[in-house]
Amino acid sequence: MAARKLRIKDVIAGRIVSDDDSKNSLVTNFGESREVRVCGTVVSKFISDDENYGNLVLDDGSESIQLKFWRSDVDTVRRFEAGDFTDVLANVREYNDEKYLQPVQLFKRDVHGWIRFHLDVALSIKGLVEEGSWSEAQDMGSLHDVEEQLDEYDEMEKNFAPSNDDSFEEDSIVFDDDDINRTVMDAMGKDPMSKEEIIKKTMLDEIDVMLSIKELLENGDIFEIDGKYKRL
Repeated sequence: MAARKLRIKDVIAGRIVSDDDSKNSLVTNFGESREVRVCGTVVSKFISDDENYGNLVLDDGSESIQLKFWRSDVDTVRRFEAGDFTDVLANVREYNDEKYLQPVQLFKRDVHGWIRFHLDVALSIKGLVEEGSWSEAQDMGSLHDVEEQLDEYDEMEKNFAPSNDDSFEEDSIVFDDDDINRTVMDAMGKDPMSKEEIIKKTMLDEIDVMLSIKELLENGDIFEIDGKYKRL
């Protein structure tokens, strides 16, 4: 199950389930996934006096959630400061009826990366609403709300776009999370390709490609040759 791009609000409203191997997954309107991705702003950080525990509080405008770290992972907290845009791949955990994230990987983003991430989420929600498969029971918004959000993100991107011709193009981000692995696989020809070549051919976000390659390698769908990747 691929990691889902979600709003923090969706993580909080989701339901944690365990399979026969006692591995947790999160069930939301987007489906079921073992790992999730959220992108928000660090609003606070904490490290205990004994330095065996630390956390970052991440807020994306829909909700906030704690990222928790223990022992050697606490060093990660030091790399982040309040105000950092942060893209997180994580497992969802729950303690005392409160959900938190146990990060697998963290990436610092700029404002363009933040906007692109949330445009992807908003477009996914819009598609689910139009298909009639979006449940309002968890108060996750309507199609009208999503269309307003798309307009808002589009306007933000224009305001932050660089002055050259390298500005944002929507075609570069309209990929459902379930399609990313297929897009990366389809981009691969007979010859091995580098990560940079895959990014250029697919027009996908660098982090999306990086995580897709990781998952495809783990699944045995591709293999690595001298830093390049090839389909089996």
